[in-house]
Amino acid sequence: MTHTHQADGGLILLVAIAYEVLATVGRRPWPWWRTAFFLTGCLALAAGRLMRHRLVHAVAHPVVALTLNLGGLAVLFLTPLYAATTRDPTLHLLVHVHFPIAGYLFAWVIAGPDPAPRRPSVPYRLAVLGVAIAFHSILSQLLYAGVLDLPVPVAERQGGAELMYHGGDIAELLLAGALLAGRRRLPDRTRGRLHRDPYATDLPGCA
Repeated sequence: MTHTHQADGGLILLVAIAYEVLATVGRRPWPWWRTAFFLTGCLALAAGRLMRHRLVHAVAHPVVALTLNLGGLAVLFLTPLYAATTRDPTLHLLVHVHFPIAGYLFAWVIAGPDPAPRRPSVPYRLAVLGVAIAFHSILSQLLYAGVLDLPVPVAERQGGAELMYHGGDIAELLLAGALLAGRRRLPDRTRGRLHRDPYATDLPGCA
């Protein structure tokens, strides 16, 4: 694996951790840092292997990955699920399992170093990423303003909302940078084919 691939893989792991942290606003009983780094690291390593499985290719599309990611946040914060996770350890665990996997899948589909099957064009993926940025911005502001009522202290809710607002932007801007940098690394001939066919898969190292 090249240094570039290592850096891209590290970025994807960072984004998966960021999405896990975004989903831990005010939740207990586990400290967010322990869950975010330990559990996310383990799940991301497993997810890295699963990304090459044919069954995963069925969901390896930016819109599907975006739906799993943002849909999970919407269900968590816009329904009674959040309150339920504070009472049910099983639900609490399932939420912590879902977000690292969904975040890893989204990051890999958008800017992963390995050629994904029928990966859409760079402008298409940037547009999907823009939707994610807008969603996190709106959701975090609703949380901060108290429009979405959570069973946590006000200071804790607002602190989590600030983390979602700034942390989400940073993670997604890093993804955008990785996506654009990856495009620049492609040979001109390959980049031309991708421009003509947004679903082309003829990338370096891909049989």
